[in-house]
This record gives sequence, structure tokens and C-alpha cells, in this order.
Amino acid sequence: MADRMEARVVIGILVELGSREQEYDTFLARAAGARKEARDRRELLAELDEDARLARGEVDEAEAVFRRRDRELRDLEAKLAERTDRLVGLSDRRQHRAVTEEIAALRARIDQLETDAIGALDEADGKRAGAGAVDRDRDALAARDLARHDDLAASVARAEAGRAEIAAEIDRLVGMLPPDLGRHVARLRSRDGHAVSWLEGGACTACGMRLPPQEALAAGRDAALVRCPSCARLVVRRPWR
Repeated sequence: MADRMEARVVIGILVELGSREQEYDTFLARAAGARKEARDRRELLAELDEDARLARGEVDEAEAVFRRRDRELRDLEAKLAERTDRLVGLSDRRQHRAVTEEIAALRARIDQLETDAIGALDEADGKRAGAGAVDRDRDALAARDLARHDDLAASVARAEAGRAEIAAEIDRLVGMLPPDLGRHVARLRSRDGHAVSWLEGGACTACGMRLPPQEALAAGRDAALVRCPSCARLVVRRPWR
């Protein structure tokens, strides 16, 4: 009877250990989730920074095109004025015709440049509006990120504190086990952090291996220590809570 009671005590410790391992995973997942959100926000902000930089570059390029068109237009208008003044004093027909044709070409080119300049100005205005929208999106995200940053940091801190507390409780429980079993549990935990698996439908929930019927029955009744023949974890009945 004493051996049977001792086995039940050990199994009770293992059940508690399994619950603590699950809680540890929960805190670990919370910390990882908060860190991932913070990382995703940083990456998105960096992408918006790059989008804003590219948008400003497009604005600068469109404005440079407009300035080139505008300078060329002013040069041609000055040349047209000079050719028009020159035409007044010409008496030679061939020279007159040549200057007249040059003036006509200059006017056609000026008309085309005026159209091009207006198009370049419209494009610059459109690029400027687009860059402004990107800047607003970036600023809005930065403001939200600033407000969320402290929340995420606090979430990580709480999760890490909970994880440390559960880790200490796990160490305490492992220390309560018989030495040989404690060493086995420590080896299992060093592998992937889990030494205990729940019994469900006659199988180990960790690896899915079905237990021999007698062992499944013993595990379900807390009657004996049962090791999964596949993953070597200790299989116990899941607590109702």
C-alpha cells in the first residue's frame, strides 16, 4: 500500500509538472507573439520609410523635368523675340524666308514645350500629392507604433516574468521526484522542454503513439508510472482543471 501511495504521489507531481509545462509554453508564446508584432511593426515602418524616400525622389525628378522644360522654354522665347526683331530689318527675300521659317519652327517648338511643361508640372503635383499621402501614412503608423511600443514591451515583460515564475515552479517539482526519475525528467526536458504527456483515447498526446491497453488503463487510473514507448515521455491522466 505504501508503494502504491508513493506512486500516486509521484504521479500527482507529474500531473502538476505537465500543467506547469503547458503554462510555460503559454507564456513563451505570449512573449514570442509580442516580439513578433513589434518586429513586424518595425519592418512595416521601415518599408514606409523607404516608400517615402522613393516618393520624394520621384517628386524631385518630376520637378527637375519641369525646370528643364521651363528653362528651355524661356531660352526659346528669347530666341523667338530676337528672330522677330531681326525679321523687321531684313530686305533680302531668301534671308527673310529663312528667318520666317525659323520663327515658325520656334513657335511650334514653344507650343510643344508649353504643353510638355504643363504636363511636367501636373506630374510633379501628382507626385507631390502621392508623397504627401505616403508621409501621412508613415507618420500615422509611427504615432500608433509609439503608443503600442510600451504595451508590447509591457506584454513581453509580463510574459517573461510569468515564464520565470513557472520555470522556478517546474524546477521545484522536478526536485521533489525520486532522483532517478528526476534525472529522466531533466533529460526529457532538455530535449524539447516537455517530460510529461497527457493520455487521450489510449494514446500519448505528444507523439500520437497508442499505448498497450494495460498501460493505458494504468495511466488512466493513476495506478502506475507509464512511459510512452515512442517518445519516452511520462504519460499521465489530464487533470480536470
